[in-house]
Amino acid sequence: MRRFIFLSIILLLAGIALSDGGIIPIEPPYWSLPVPPKLSIGEHIVDVEIDGELAYTTVDEVFINDNDVVLEGDYIFPLPEDAAVSEFYMYVDGKKISAEIMDADEAERLYQEYIRKKIDPALLSFYGRGLFRARVSDIPAHGKKRVQLKYSEIVKKEGSLNCYVYPLNIDDFTEKPIKNLDIKINLKADRDIVNVFSPSHKITVNMKSTREYEVVLKQEDVKPDKDLYLYYELTEEGYGLSLVTHKEPQEDGFFLLLMTPSVGKEGLDQAREIVFVVDKSGSMRGEKIEQVKKALSYCVEHLNLIDRFNVISFSSEVAMLFDEPVSANEDNKAKALEYIDSIEARGGTNINEALIKSLEQFDSNSNAVRMLIFLTDGKPTIGTVDEATILDNIAKANESVIGYIFGVGYDLNAFLLDRISETLHGMTEYIAPYENIDDAVVRFYDAISKPALVDARLDFGEIEVYDVQPAKLGSIFAGQQIVVMGRYKGEGITSIYLTGLIEGVESTYTFTADFKKSKHPYIPVLWATR
Repeated sequence: MRRFIFLSIILLLAGIALSDGGIIPIEPPYWSLPVPPKLSIGEHIVDVEIDGELAYTTVDEVFINDNDVVLEGDYIFPLPEDAAVSEFYMYVDGKKISAEIMDADEAERLYQEYIRKKIDPALLSFYGRGLFRARVSDIPAHGKKRVQLKYSEIVKKEGSLNCYVYPLNIDDFTEKPIKNLDIKINLKADRDIVNVFSPSHKITVNMKSTREYEVVLKQEDVKPDKDLYLYYELTEEGYGLSLVTHKEPQEDGFFLLLMTPSVGKEGLDQAREIVFVVDKSGSMRGEKIEQVKKALSYCVEHLNLIDRFNVISFSSEVAMLFDEPVSANEDNKAKALEYIDSIEARGGTNINEALIKSLEQFDSNSNAVRMLIFLTDGKPTIGTVDEATILDNIAKANESVIGYIFGVGYDLNAFLLDRISETLHGMTEYIAPYENIDDAVVRFYDAISKPALVDARLDFGEIEVYDVQPAKLGSIFAGQQIVVMGRYKGEGITSIYLTGLIEGVESTYTFTADFKKSKHPYIPVLWATR
């Protein structure tokens, strides 16, 4: 899960540190020393509507400028991965003003024009995947500035549980406590909801019915120091497929399909071919490399006898334990554990060569599920460093390998890592500096321990679909949440067929779905983010 801990208005001063997230240099500085203190937060009000596995979040904040000067700044919000902003507003003289969504260059150009005209702008710009920025001006001395943000997302699954996360770790970002923190979550579904709890905060849970709950977190004069996690479980009744559509008159529609197939949910004794690739460059030294070694050791210890595996480490050069993947017998696992224990962090980061040599390891004629697990904390510094060339090399070398990429810390090329996982039909997991690397890797590894369906594909029956993401499903694991989005022509009830291999034998499972006329305007925005 991609997570950041920025949530505030950042003063436009060169060299201001962003908590654990690095520095945003903005020049020229807009005022002279002494540097004004950070803004305080008067109100932080959050309303969340969760419908099954879809969440709609509204954030309403009031910032207070306790300084003697008028300030301006950047409003930074850490969006969850694949979330889509639908609205952003600022309040000027009590009036609600809508912002435009645009790229960073256009936002900066228009902002400068607004400044010259003395008009208060609210320009929302993409600031790297998962992070949005809005320029805010004319925050009055000893006055307030109110902003409002709305976004939608698909709630992630962790095993049988759904997990909604709200980024609330802002302790380092405000010198004064938040006067009023009020988070309300209305949780409902088309089947019974059980096990509603938060491991991070003391929440109030009110049960309205077996299919609807209200969750409340209300505090005063508080400095939050951790994100809010809300877990809940949907019962097996009706478990299968959820379809949400959006269609304008005379236009093709958009669809969002969520599915956790009941078929094979317990998982299969399916052979896997896994290549573990670990970054041992100098930046990984210390606690970071020790946690990675601990996580890798866990993965190796929990390999099945029918699996094949290899361990590759890289810095400026690439080194591998075995010449090719070997059987996961006790002797080979012992050699791997000894090799992992000997890894030391030093040198540069040759991501291109590490990935190419790793992909060359796989046997394209094998019926095993082929997986690459890649851990890095940086960006390419040695060998081929051009992003387009690296991605092209990976695409050419890939033989139906699923790539799972772990990005550690903040000083990395998130865009490149995301593109690598997309090219390998996998996923990217980002681990913040304050998180335990080994916990994140172990949690993920357990989730992919049991393949449920190999080389899965979907057929939408009588409905014509196009621009579907992901274009290829690959292998599905026990309890995995499947998210498919795309465009469609036509309407009505159709059968959707999920086909794949179970222990080498092709099997097909049928679901019924209704592509009806409906209005869910967030669906096109979510689709566009893909």
